[in-house]
Amino acid sequence: ITSKREKGMGILEAAVNGSTEMTLVIFVSTLTIIIVFLPMIFVGKSMALMYGGVAWTVTYSLSVSFFVALMVVPLLCIKMEYSGHEKTKKVEKSDILKPIYAIQQRAILYVLRRRFLFLSLAFVLFAGAIFLYNIMGKEYLGSTEQDKFTIFIELPTGAKLDASDEIVREIEKVLKEYPEVKEFTSRVEGWSSKIYVNLVEISKRKKSVADVIESLRPKVTKYKPAFIYFEEEQEVGTKEIILNVYGYDYDVLREIAIAMTTRMSQIPYFADTKIRMREGRPELWLRVNKLKAGVFGFTTKEVADMVHAGVRGVRATMFHTKANEVETIARFQEKDRRTVKDIHNLLVTKRGDNQVKIDQTVNFEYGLGPSEIWRMNRSRMIQVSANIGQIPLGQAVQIVDQKFSDLKLPENYYYEVGGDYETLMQTQKDFNLTIAIIFILIYLVLAASFESYKQPFIIMITVPLAMVGAIGSLYIAGISIGMGALIGMMMLAGIVVSNGIILIDHANLLKKKHKNTFRVILFAARDRLRPVLMTKATAIFGLVPMAFDRSEGSNLWRPLAIAVIGGLLFATTLTLVMVPCVFSIFEQMRSIYSKNLAPRVIKRRVSTFFRKLFGFFTRFSKEDF
Repeated sequence: ITSKREKGMGILEAAVNGSTEMTLVIFVSTLTIIIVFLPMIFVGKSMALMYGGVAWTVTYSLSVSFFVALMVVPLLCIKMEYSGHEKTKKVEKSDILKPIYAIQQRAILYVLRRRFLFLSLAFVLFAGAIFLYNIMGKEYLGSTEQDKFTIFIELPTGAKLDASDEIVREIEKVLKEYPEVKEFTSRVEGWSSKIYVNLVEISKRKKSVADVIESLRPKVTKYKPAFIYFEEEQEVGTKEIILNVYGYDYDVLREIAIAMTTRMSQIPYFADTKIRMREGRPELWLRVNKLKAGVFGFTTKEVADMVHAGVRGVRATMFHTKANEVETIARFQEKDRRTVKDIHNLLVTKRGDNQVKIDQTVNFEYGLGPSEIWRMNRSRMIQVSANIGQIPLGQAVQIVDQKFSDLKLPENYYYEVGGDYETLMQTQKDFNLTIAIIFILIYLVLAASFESYKQPFIIMITVPLAMVGAIGSLYIAGISIGMGALIGMMMLAGIVVSNGIILIDHANLLKKKHKNTFRVILFAARDRLRPVLMTKATAIFGLVPMAFDRSEGSNLWRPLAIAVIGGLLFATTLTLVMVPCVFSIFEQMRSIYSKNLAPRVIKRRVSTFFRKLFGFFTRFSKEDF
């Protein structure tokens, strides 16, 4: 509307013509962004849970904004500007963008003379971005600063409560020396205690949670034989790499786990390497000597049942009350079953036979019984884990695989990466499928709107350019590829095509007035420079606070903001020259094929190439060689 007013058109006419002219552009731009967000709801459960609310919010708000832009905005323009004497008054054009117009024109002319070279460079940049994407660290959601962490104090199985309590008290004294510690709560148990530590707000302390933990670690790990490790509180994601070791024999699994933790502890990035397996508890085993038991007429089951009845007890009867039933247990008195010596003196008997001491039929052995048995996918397993610090999960997995490349495992024993890594791999698959669906849907929408199979390709050249900017900005910022960054790249696919839509739609309109392709390109780029800069500048400035946010939970959204800002900056700058370049190539090809000049042009191009190649070699004489 402002452009129409600058050309001397009245406000009523400008409002009608301007809004009518932009109807297709606004509709297609809105639809492409909605198409980007809707697949998030239907592709992948984790993606739908995390970002489904964002997708629905954007879809509804953009649908409403479409009607506001085409109905309310023209009306407001008329109401705010219209008065009787200003009805046809011409609006003066701003001089602020004159230098940018001049730079843009020179850049377009420069690129058009070397369009194939610049198009090749664009493809090289995109290939470089894909290579960079593959070597960058991958993680699921990243970690968030939560102002809290937990200290785990593990003692040998069977340790007394007093020993655990003493170590916890010593660690509490150390915590009181830290001004960053706001409060802490201890949970003391026999051989596995925890201290829950809360820090002051991140804005009121200089150290991060990781810094506090690193300074605490050398002060608390001196308490032997306790194994002390730390775990940061995470709302989402984790800072640990978890390896699930599968097999049957727990002794073999334990040896494998010890070998793996030894190697992992040698990796400089890792800390708090541990085996998630509780050592066995002391047990007294009674092994029935079948030969001796047979002499007295006992079977193994009979001996076991009588020992169980005397020590554990058996249900004799049920005492019935009005409200419930009370189980009545019959067993030996406590003085007859308190110590191991008492167990040796237990008597087993048969009805009508003499009594026999238990140690005449069994052999007593001391050993360890499993405290817990972990299973996954119906297989026994042990977990080996380590804190990976600030490195991304994908990079940590690559380091571990390299470290374990020569680790020989027994037959039917193997390990796999667990935790968030499985979700990360599934997310990558969902993302690839989503991107493919988005590209197809965007192409279909553009092809239907412009009634052309070729022009959507011109518009979609902006997407690879945006990917170059997004991946480059993440790499420079040192941010790994996670869900936030992937969502940002998906958003870019729908946002940046609006640049091409605005340019190509106006170029199609100008083609009706001008026959010269290059004049159409220059005019379209000049006329649409201002709206492209305005729309993308508002998007970028709106994301700047999110990109610089360092508060709790910022790691979930900061990668998204940086990816979108980097993609928009790079794509918007190059779109203003690359889209006209590709448009001219397509128009030239259309003109050639419409006049059946293709064979002649191809022949001329080929002959020119070989002539230049022949001329290059014939410049040298035999003496030069």
